[in-house]
Order: sequence, then C-alpha cells, then structure tokens
Amino acid sequence: MKKTKEEMIATVNALEVDDTVKIGLLEDVADSFEEAAPVDMSGYVSKEEYDELKRKYIERFTSSTPEPAPAVEEPEEEKKRISIEDLFVEKED
Repeated sequence: MKKTKEEMIATVNALEVDDTVKIGLLEDVADSFEEAAPVDMSGYVSKEEYDELKRKYIERFTSSTPEPAPAVEEPEEEKKRISIEDLFVEKED
C-alpha cells in the first residue's frame, strides 16, 4: 500500500531506534516526497530546437531499423623501422 508523507513520518517516529537514525530517516522521507520545481530549459535551447531533439530521440529509440555502424578504419601499413646505420650512407669515391 502506498503511504502519504505524513503516514511515513508517523511510521518513522514510531520506530524504537536511535535519534540519529530516526532523524536520517525523516530527512530521507521529506526529501523523497519533496516535489522538484520544473526546470526552465529556455536558457539552453529554443523550443523548436528542443522539439526537434525530442523528435529525433524518440525516433532513434522507437524505430525498428538500426542505425548503421560507424565505419571501421583500416589499419595503416606497418612502417619500416629505420636504424642508425640506415641514416649514414658510405660515399663512393
């Protein structure tokens, strides 16, 4: 059964536990039932941009066609290691 905030507080107050534990539980109950203020997104994106992002998000996760996998890069050819001897060439007279 779902309880209201007041019922939860009464239940916690009825517990025979240390006051520190009881205070912690009461804080958790109060925080859990507290309603958050709606977030104003107008400072981040315009309504049109938000609607477009929302539409793309919904399409992405509700469409049955998977997105193409990113292209796999081909490994570069193995480079020849050069030694110090390769840097010096003997002059022919």
